Amino acid sequence: MSGVRTGLVLAGGRSVRMGRDKALLPWQGAPLWQWQARLLRDAGVKRWLLSCRHEQQIDAPAAEWSARNGMDLEVIHDPAGSTGGMLEALRRGLRAAGGQTLVVSVDMPRVTAGLVSLLWEKAGEGGCFFSTAEGGVEPFPGLYAPAMLEWLAVEGKSLKAILATCLAAGAATAVPVPVEVEDFLANWNRPGDVAG
Repeated sequence: MSGVRTGLVLAGGRSVRMGRDKALLPWQGAPLWQWQARLLRDAGVKRWLLSCRHEQQIDAPAAEWSARNGMDLEVIHDPAGSTGGMLEALRRGLRAAGGQTLVVSVDMPRVTAGLVSLLWEKAGEGGCFFSTAEGGVEPFPGLYAPAMLEWLAVEGKSLKAILATCLAAGAATAVPVPVEVEDFLANWNRPGDVAG
């Protein structure tokens, strides 16, 4: 795939189960948002978008980090009073990205650039996602194509159900994830999930 690669970090969740803001959660010397920015950089992304809430105050540190690392940053804040959740943040981010976009969730810092490379290799112009041994599709990390915005506009369905429909319609591709690295796709939702 040629051209400038674009990435989107979804970092605006309320982190209710974790009990503190996951985007700001320190792990091995850096907040989780920065781990995902590093992942994008290491995967060849030059332009990244950060979806977050105003009150998280990530803008300035993210801009500083981006400047030091030669990346272009666009911050996309959730609108005041927004209750659209992750799906709405994903739609806003993809519209702003304007092309095929690598989307990562802030609470998955163990995803590697090697795993992301598998997606880039298989993607073509469509979407591309991992599938696990259980046969489910993993939405993150994932490559989202602009045409997928139409699918994501469906109300009342979970993201996994929407992606399963995309896969069945041939609008996306599933890449089996090696069993030995499935744990790297785990979300950190509760304090006990955080790896040492």
